[in-house]
Amino acid sequence: MCATALSSSVALVGAPEKQPCRVELKLVRYAESKSTYPEWVIMMGGLAYRSVEELKKGVERLPRGSEIVWDPGCDISGGELLRSKDEFADFKKHCESLEIILRVVPSG
Repeated sequence: MCATALSSSVALVGAPEKQPCRVELKLVRYAESKSTYPEWVIMMGGLAYRSVEELKKGVERLPRGSEIVWDPGCDISGGELLRSKDEFADFKKHCESLEIILRVVPSG
């Protein structure tokens, strides 16, 4: 199960390889923002990530061949994670390097 893969970062030598799984990314506005601008987190497998760098570390714990589904939606208010082309391209490249499938649901 992906939740177990995400919460556990210890691999046992000789343990069977984990089966690929499917997780969804959800962009969520952080309620207790200390900034005048909205702050965002990305939820994946029941865990919250405050930055793309943190999210990339979470992705590294997924079994190879897993699928991440990202439905970014069309509403943009500013500051959302994975919204810039460069940030998204870097995240996609990271997933590909780990043999993780990143599927984007078209908005509109």
